Amino acid sequence: MLLGMAASGWAWRDVLAQLQQPGLVRLREDYERGEAHAISQWQKALMLAAESAWPRTAADRADDQVAVQLAATLSAAAIGPRWARPGGASDERVLLAFAALCEQAHAVTINVDVRRLAEAANVDASTVSRSLRRLAVEGWVRLQAVSEGTAAASWTLLDPPACPAATQVETRPPARELPPADPSRLEHAQHDVWVWRDGFGGVGERVHYYWSQGVPTSQIAAATGYSLRTVVRWLSVLGQHRMLTWRPRWESVARILGAAGVTVARARRHRAERIAFDWWRAELDWRCTPGKRRRRTGVSAAAGAAAAIALPIAAPIRARAGRFPTKPDGRMDWRDALAQLSSRDEVTA
Repeated sequence: MLLGMAASGWAWRDVLAQLQQPGLVRLREDYERGEAHAISQWQKALMLAAESAWPRTAADRADDQVAVQLAATLSAAAIGPRWARPGGASDERVLLAFAALCEQAHAVTINVDVRRLAEAANVDASTVSRSLRRLAVEGWVRLQAVSEGTAAASWTLLDPPACPAATQVETRPPARELPPADPSRLEHAQHDVWVWRDGFGGVGERVHYYWSQGVPTSQIAAATGYSLRTVVRWLSVLGQHRMLTWRPRWESVARILGAAGVTVARARRHRAERIAFDWWRAELDWRCTPGKRRRRTGVSAAAGAAAAIALPIAAPIRARAGRFPTKPDGRMDWRDALAQLSSRDEVTA
């Protein structure tokens, strides 16, 4: 059932809208028992639908408006000086990650989970929110629907805006054709060394990317839009860390900078936040359930020891983790909940 929906181009928001239909009683029961498990099954259906899709030929894509719009976006994003402004490096990554998700969904309007987009662009979730707002102001994307409950916000990829007539930096035009923007470029940005604060950040990543593509040093300034002084300074820094080789020491340099493990820790934190949100919603549902049995006060066995019960991962989150931790005044204790979930196997999986 889910596979058919995924193959038909449905989004999770569409599935939730039809959840009360009589023919979806099994899916509705699974969703009510464990929302996290239902979403996991939907993600598996999306991956299976993508893997089993009939191969599309060039003729099939000739009149494909989605493919044409994506190609136009990537072509416009390849104009490096666009992203030489403050925040431009992160905006470029977020736009490429958004375009990659649109290509996977074969649609220009998709539900965007900022955490998922942050992991694809190797930035923080708060950075994704700011980047999407800046991209919306510039005319790259448009907000269609705000997030509500478990449904992520819906964004639409627009036709690329016109390139500004002038850039902040006066540079010579490139003597050779520069590499076009490609969603696979995100693979270069996925290393810990390119994170902000602890790593080299976005400016260093852009300079290194164009260098790795064979762009001559004298032309990197034109390709990125940065001043020649900025490019020379970053090439010097990268060279001191032995990054200007065809086999960069990603892990070694990340450990020297103190950035090793940042991307993995971010992914674990995002997963813990998703589970904590499901946990809190399950707690609210339990509190609103009439006729429930009241337990004795104190820490439950499930909450006190993560391995106290051996239930499968598909079991409801409240059965696996116990009551949601609260403060003395009865309000939710989000920090304590994340701390408990971070030590559980389902977060590290």
